[in-house]
Order: sequence, then structure tokens, then C-alpha cells
Amino acid sequence: ASLPCNFHATTNALYFMAATDLGWELWKTTGTEESTVLVKDINPGANNGVMSYYSDVATTSLGDTLYFRANDGVNGYQLWRTTGTDASTVRLSELPDGVDPYCTYPIVEGKVMFNNYAVSHWWQYEPAIDTVSESGYPFFTFFNSYTNKALFNDGSFCYAGKDTLYGSELWRAEGILDDEHRVQETHLVDNWSPGSIQGFNSILGSVGRTVLFTQARTAYDTRVPVFGYDLDGESCVPPNVAIAVP
Repeated sequence: ASLPCNFHATTNALYFMAATDLGWELWKTTGTEESTVLVKDINPGANNGVMSYYSDVATTSLGDTLYFRANDGVNGYQLWRTTGTDASTVRLSELPDGVDPYCTYPIVEGKVMFNNYAVSHWWQYEPAIDTVSESGYPFFTFFNSYTNKALFNDGSFCYAGKDTLYGSELWRAEGILDDEHRVQETHLVDNWSPGSIQGFNSILGSVGRTVLFTQARTAYDTRVPVFGYDLDGESCVPPNVAIAVP
């Protein structure tokens, strides 16, 4: 079995990953047997190009261009792009430690964001100028280790951050180096924890420019307030109800 997985539709094709005698590579189809073909043997021969085993990995797209993580056997796992042809399938980055396998590649103002653990900020690829650079948005390992810990809304970036003075709170950045800042104190007790089990805020999503998030908590809390933070306003105000957590 070739185990096709990780399907992603662009404007002109459906891409997926499959295992054949060429290893795990990127394929595409437009819905017919004849159109279902290998995009490129990225890691030549039986070597794996897009992943090492059957797993869920993220891809993203802008128009008819797909962006994904791949290994050519020389440069490790880097950011790649394709429009469906061998010639258009090219490597974009050359990060020393490669691209993190759990990266989700958010699109921010026309730029593809990606990360690894070599630096403390997101990397970005700008298609308009065909350039990879380090962005001004901070990155922490728990963004990929846990769900709902970071959210881009247009050019604004909200994330769960913590320090030893305020504990875990909602933080915000606008892509300017050293401009990241805590939004406001929502948990009026010291909820700092040095370990990975810290009860980080969960960022549930956004409605327009309002970001919804829960207060940081411990496993023993039974009620969790939900906050709405207006990115264009001055503060975040909790509603009058608290959601019971089973």
C-alpha cells in the first residue's frame, strides 16, 4: 500500500504524500488516473523526500503554489515550494537545524511563516521578493508542542507567554524585534511554573479582530473564564460567565 496522506488542495491540483519504491514523496492529481503523478523525486532513489514514515504533517499554499517540508538528502528538512512540475519544485531555505516537523506554516500578510529551534523568532519566506529571513515574531517550542498557544491575526501575533513576575498570560507582538509585550494581568495570583506542565493560556481563535482565550489554569481548576481581547482596543474584559470544565 502506498498509504496516501496529507492531502492539500491548491487552485489547480490536489497534492498528497505517498510511499512507493521511490520512498515517501510528493504526488498530485486533478482527479483522473492519468493526472495522478509524482511531482518530483526530491530525495533520489528509494530515499524518503517528504517524511520518514506515515504521519500527519502540515502543508500550506498561496494560489497554485504549495509550500511544504522536504529533505533532498543533502540539506536536511527545509522549506520547499512547487506549482506541480519537476522544475518548479525547489528548496527555499537552508536553516542549520532544518524546519521543525510540527510546523503549520501560517500565512501572514502574504508571507509563509515557519520555524525551528535554532533561533527565538519565526522565519519567513516572502514570495514577492523570493527571500527567506528571520521575522520579528517570537517563537517558543511549546507553540508546536501544545495546541492553541499562538495565533496570527493579520499582522498581529498573540501567544501564551510567561515570566516569573506575572506567570502565564496573553502576550502580543507586531513583528518588530523586541516589541513583544504582555497584554494585561488576567490571573491575579502567581501561576508561574518552570516545568513543561505549566497551564498555559489556550487561544481558542478569533472573531474579526477579537481574540478569544482562556485564563491559565491548573489541572485542579473546575471553572475557566473566557476572555475576549480586541486587537484594536485597549484592554481585554472577561464575560459574566465562566465555562465549567468537566
